[in-house]
Amino acid sequence: MSDRIFEAIDVASGAGIGPSLKVIEVAAATDGNYSLSRKARYLLRQMELGLFERSELIETEQKPQEEEPEKKKSTREEALEQLEASSKQFHSESGDRYKADGKLKEAADELRRAGRHREAINLWIEEGSVDSLRSASSTALDKEVRDYKLGFDLTLKVWGANQAFKEAGDLLYHKLSQEERQGWEEYVLKAVYSSIIDSVKAQVEEKTGKRPGGNTLPQLLETVGDKEILGKAYYDLDGRPFIEIIIAAKKSSNPEILQMGIDFINFKRGSAPYDYQKDSNGGDLLYLRAKLTGSDEDIQAILKTAEEKLEKEGKVGWNTQADDVIKILSHYKKHAEALEVAERFLSPTDNERFRLLKELGDRQKLASAYREIGDHINYVMVVFGKPEQSRYL
Repeated sequence: MSDRIFEAIDVASGAGIGPSLKVIEVAAATDGNYSLSRKARYLLRQMELGLFERSELIETEQKPQEEEPEKKKSTREEALEQLEASSKQFHSESGDRYKADGKLKEAADELRRAGRHREAINLWIEEGSVDSLRSASSTALDKEVRDYKLGFDLTLKVWGANQAFKEAGDLLYHKLSQEERQGWEEYVLKAVYSSIIDSVKAQVEEKTGKRPGGNTLPQLLETVGDKEILGKAYYDLDGRPFIEIIIAAKKSSNPEILQMGIDFINFKRGSAPYDYQKDSNGGDLLYLRAKLTGSDEDIQAILKTAEEKLEKEGKVGWNTQADDVIKILSHYKKHAEALEVAERFLSPTDNERFRLLKELGDRQKLASAYREIGDHINYVMVVFGKPEQSRYL
């Protein structure tokens, strides 16, 4: 095809650039190279609108006379808008032609540039190659589409959990609104949970010809004995994905998510290639288990660690384990018990103490607490039944 087009160009070249580009447009379209045909159409449209800088190609050609600045600016802006519209039209037509020929990846590439993002994504997914799925995931995350769940799922499928969590983290901090963030962390956790199960099962089936059973991570550990495959899952989960999964699980009040957090910890322990990692995240496991079941044994185990920290430091203040117990007790509406823990371990000025006092609704105790820390404004507000003011007035 290339030689034939060059021969045709040589014949037309005597008539100028325009006829040569027209030859490329027609010949390329005839041969199914719609991308090349579209490029020639674009350049022809540039010429038609007076935007084609032929002097860049033929340095000896005399430049056209300059127009008046204001008139030139107005004319050029209008021409550029027309060129942009034509460009989208040409990309759109090329995409439709590629699609009709069954060339899905080429069609998607053209349709994306025509602004037909959803159609492009669907074609890339249908085509199914790694390159196409990468294009689909990045396009789904673009501001024009903003389908973050689809983008995350595709990134997870192509690159694994570590890259997917990088994308998710970037979304949380740079693209998602506060409203859009609701439920996002739990969605991500569930997606990674399912992804690990599907990936491990697929690898075992490819290696042995038999798909293992199990629909949860603990069941997977019981049925899969291949340390190499489990090790791959461990390394993909290790680092940022695991840290953010546990943070999301601990923040949740959903029993399903709490159980998944427990499963992740046990799976990471069971698949760990190093012995020293098989007992990791003990504190997180206690917290999730206690929050899920309300187990007094687990709560007391966390409090024991809080006591050890208090004894070591010799003063009240920030105490992670005490704060965990307060959150667990608050989850079960045991505000009086939570207040006892706050007053035992935390600073008298800690916000948790005042939150719990408000939950209990005892104005006298709340006023006394403000008096104790010397907060005159809020003491007066509580005494006279008015809304409390910020301590940072």
